[in-house]
Amino acid sequence: MNKVPPLDTWIIWVNLAGCIFATAVNVWSARTGWPDRSPVRWSVATIASLYVIGYGVMALGPPSAVVDASRFLRGISPVAWVAVWAGPPLHAWRIERRLRASTVKANDELFVKRKASEAA
Repeated sequence: MNKVPPLDTWIIWVNLAGCIFATAVNVWSARTGWPDRSPVRWSVATIASLYVIGYGVMALGPPSAVVDASRFLRGISPVAWVAVWAGPPLHAWRIERRLRASTVKANDELFVKRKASEAA
């Protein structure tokens, strides 16, 4: 059995801490934030928790576990690219588009009311 180099061990622990933090923040955000964003936050939290498992196995398991956990994490990566990296900005863009349309509509209604009150 080979020993994991110290730098790699440090990187594994830092990644584990980051994954735990990402899981906690996204669970908190899903429970307390905008309801429209809740499904996205739950999906990010779920994927982050899978990364917690993978990095936890790397950090706490034998050196041979690094290879197996790495395979596990590579299997999650295609989902992470869509759900974590592309999903949230696409969801935010949809919300922004609806918000912008609502703002324009409200502004138009105010403009019509102001013109009507000036004409009266």
